[in-house]
Amino acid sequence: MTEGGNFVQFKYPAYQVETQAPGLQHDSLAEAFRLRGVDYRGARATIEITQDNIRDFCNYMGSENPLFLDEAYAAQTR
Repeated sequence: MTEGGNFVQFKYPAYQVETQAPGLQHDSLAEAFRLRGVDYRGARATIEITQDNIRDFCNYMGSENPLFLDEAYAAQTR
């Protein structure tokens, strides 16, 4: 790999890159405007959060915060 100026040049490129933002064409902006308001996140799901889920998450994150792990302590807080 050789560096020259602001560009990095690889010895054997896998494909030809024309710009620093591959995949953007002149009609990309028009396509983006066409997609305004489209819900792209797909299907949504409702998941019930249980005490077990919270405990497992806290264990995973290494959190020992009693606000999340002690129901009596949490009931005394806002």
